Amino acid sequence: MLKKGKLAAFTLLEALVALLVISGGLLVFQAITKLLASEIQYQEQTKAKEWLLFADQLDAELSRAILKKSSKIGSMSNKMASRLHLVSLKAMILEKQMRMAVVISP
Repeated sequence: MLKKGKLAAFTLLEALVALLVISGGLLVFQAITKLLASEIQYQEQTKAKEWLLFADQLDAELSRAILKKSSKIGSMSNKMASRLHLVSLKAMILEKQMRMAVVISP
């Protein structure tokens, strides 16, 4: 005959509660992951837009700038002009890179 004894096991209700807790945790993790991914994408786009705005403003200011050579600071104005030209070139390169980054990112 079979002995009627208690076996150490989980009941069906305990298993269902455990599955419910695990599935709830996974759903929360998935939602947080999606939120984080969208926030990262938004921050990257905002950063790119800010750099493009800066590059446009710098380009506008440099295009309106008029450099005059004076007798006192002739060499200084040449140095400033070369520095402004260098800054302008760097801004144009940065602008192109940021525009490419905006186009490439989904």
